[in-house]
Amino acid sequence: MLLHLLKAEDWARAQQMGEYRPASLESEGFIHCSTPAQICATADRHYHAQPDLHVLLIDPARVKAEIRFENLEGGDELFPHLYGALNLDAVTLVTPFPPRADGNFDLPLAVSTALDAAQKSDAPIFALIPAFNEHDHIGRVVASAAKYLPVLVVNDGSQDDTVEVARSAGAQAVISQYPNQGKGKALMNGFREALARGAQAVVMLDADGQHDPDEIPLFLDAYHQKGFDLIIGERDFSKMPWLRRNTNTIGRRMFSDALGLYVSDNQTGYRLVSARLMQAMLGSRETNFEFEVEMIVVCVLSGFQMGGVSIKTIYADEHSHIKPLRHGYHFVRMCWQTYLRRKAFERQR
Repeated sequence: MLLHLLKAEDWARAQQMGEYRPASLESEGFIHCSTPAQICATADRHYHAQPDLHVLLIDPARVKAEIRFENLEGGDELFPHLYGALNLDAVTLVTPFPPRADGNFDLPLAVSTALDAAQKSDAPIFALIPAFNEHDHIGRVVASAAKYLPVLVVNDGSQDDTVEVARSAGAQAVISQYPNQGKGKALMNGFREALARGAQAVVMLDADGQHDPDEIPLFLDAYHQKGFDLIIGERDFSKMPWLRRNTNTIGRRMFSDALGLYVSDNQTGYRLVSARLMQAMLGSRETNFEFEVEMIVVCVLSGFQMGGVSIKTIYADEHSHIKPLRHGYHFVRMCWQTYLRRKAFERQR
């Protein structure tokens, strides 16, 4: 869901016109919006202590204009922009947005309630597949995943025909980032796209064939029964090649010790991620495989719920994009940072 701040008279004018066209659409070419995680900071920064604000809750699935996530001022945080007038039937709630006594803002209860209801409704769940030069496998993975969920593919600067193959195989959308920026960055941009489309969750799986799309129902069943924010696909380490088995076993112990909680498989990329965990991950600075490790930390320290499902352990002709020395260094770094974050969190409790 997207949010937009405006004055009551602007909304009344939009209802008379039959569409919403603020001044920014004429002067800048787009309508400024925010995600739920951004709206209060945006209001604090641009509308401090203004008493007459209202907020629109917008269903992105109903928006007719193009939605782009971007930061035109050069920052890392991306904001949703609507390149065209807002059709009024995309607005699901209009409510006052009053400041606190100190002039800053809290999310109105009506908005929080509506967001919770939207997450529990028939909002879509997408299969999210990051891909880099995966011509040989992406078609089969997309076609198989599309049997269960609409598919979003994030092309991470591929130099082959990954994009064309993914589209031909049935991907609902393929977004691209150039040049190659890493799996973490691809997942983050995939999260933004999924949230813009009103997703309540995504099922992440790799494009190289290591994850069996026919196991997607395992994640969906666990999500609908338990409501977990993060569901990890747990592999059988004994069925891995010996080097992978040893490194994953050592990594499991190191990370679990750092987090203070046993995590059976912190390296797997087969996961279900809820909307609120996706939102929480948009501020991550990790751009590669470490993004998936940090996701577990954010889930636990945010008080979100985490579970797991057993999945197949598949190793065939796929080409790993992991660079062992670099990956090992950054994994140790992530474990140390996890330990420090956990200790800081415990001191604050």
